[in-house]
Amino acid sequence: MTIVVIHHSSPQGDAALSAGQDLSRERNEPLLILDARSGSNAPGTDDLEHRAFIQKVQKALDSDISWNAELVEPGEDPPEAIMEHIRTVQPSIVVLGTRHRSAIGKMFLGHTVHRYLLEIDSPILLVKPSHK
Repeated sequence: MTIVVIHHSSPQGDAALSAGQDLSRERNEPLLILDARSGSNAPGTDDLEHRAFIQKVQKALDSDISWNAELVEPGEDPPEAIMEHIRTVQPSIVVLGTRHRSAIGKMFLGHTVHRYLLEIDSPILLVKPSHK
C-alpha cells in the first residue's frame, strides 16, 4: 500500500510531509506526495513548478524514505482533481495538514479540509504544525 500526503507550500503542508515520513517508517510503505499545479499557462511554468516541488520534497525527506511526488492538473476544481487521483491510488492512509483553529473555526475546519474529510474514502490523519 501507499501513504498519500496532500502537500501545499505552507507550515501545514510541511507538517503533513513530516507526519507522512514518520508513518512511512513505521509502516514500511512508500509515500506519494500530491500537490496541485498553479494552473498558469505561462511558458515553462509546469517545468519550473515541478522542479521546485521535487526540490522541496527532497530537502524535507530523509534519504531512506521511498517516495514519489506528483503535481496534479487542477482543472476547474483543484481539491476534486486531487481526490480523483487519490481514488485511483487507494492509499492505506492520507495525511493532511491543517492550521490551528479558533473555537468557531473548529466548527468549520475550512472548506477544502472539510471536503477532504467527507469525500476521501481512505483513513485520514489530520496534523497541524507544532507551535514552537
